Amino acid sequence: MDPITLRLEPKVIEELDGEYEERGFRNRTLYLRHLVDRRDMIFESEQDQEDTEIGAAEQLAEHGEQLSAHDDRLEDLDDRLEDLEEQARPFSWSSRSSDSSP
Repeated sequence: MDPITLRLEPKVIEELDGEYEERGFRNRTLYLRHLVDRRDMIFESEQDQEDTEIGAAEQLAEHGEQLSAHDDRLEDLDDRLEDLEEQARPFSWSSRSSDSSP
């Protein structure tokens, strides 16, 4: 293996030291090698997350369209109900029964 030099901020080095110990690596070098060897998995995970976010956005848009269609239908039904109520108002059973008496 060819050696490389990597300069990092002290805070990042502290974080890496904590991470490699938490994950059971013997030293920082082995941990960094592990991360570099698995960098494809990191990018795949990011792509999966982006795909998931896009899918969620598409679902939200679809649900929005469905809600809009339902809202339109409810408005139509409300208008129809108002029309039916308006048509029913002139009719009264009490006035009808008095008209039929001889």
